[in-house]
Amino acid sequence: MTPVTPSRLLVLGCPGSGKTTLARTLAACTGLPLHHLDDAYWGEDWARLGSAQWLLRQRELAAGPAWIIEGNYLDSIPVRADRADAVVLVDAPTHRCLYRAVARVARIRRGGYAALPERVRAQAAAGIKVRATKDFGALVRKILRFRRRDWWSVMAAARTNPSCALFVAVGRGFLPGHRAALRRGLRARGIAASVLPLAAVAPLFGGALERTR
Repeated sequence: MTPVTPSRLLVLGCPGSGKTTLARTLAACTGLPLHHLDDAYWGEDWARLGSAQWLLRQRELAAGPAWIIEGNYLDSIPVRADRADAVVLVDAPTHRCLYRAVARVARIRRGGYAALPERVRAQAAAGIKVRATKDFGALVRKILRFRRRDWWSVMAAARTNPSCALFVAVGRGFLPGHRAALRRGLRARGIAASVLPLAAVAPLFGGALERTR
């Protein structure tokens, strides 16, 4: 596949799919500035940003000439997709997403605060006791429902910009034939997308993907 050199790249996927790791790898190999939406959204003590402020913040990020923006926030994907040159949707099995989410919470509880949003992380670094996530039960439910309820909605939201290239990065752990079935599903819906292994995405953009469990 011909190498891709976008200026504005959107990385989407189920919580725990590995999109944060992929986004960091792509930032390292492209030199594009990286924005994690969780850092922009969550305040101290896991306080949520107001709806109007949240949309304004995303428009400010998307208005930049070059970026990688990582994070779902389904309702506002079109705000970012409208400015993107390329979208990568990370496709990972539900059981792997659950494993990574649980492992991340365990790491945070052991003092590994790097996975926390920026302002919550600053509180933890200052010695303030913080929760590992806003609502772990809600996170688990979101992961369990993602393939059935949100997958095609995320795909549709990412396609609001017809000039944007769409890539589906398929992680490990699926049964044989998953990628072929996914291609058939995309064709049936009239969606033009490149389906490739997750490990092939970073080389496509000029780098090597860090392995995740």
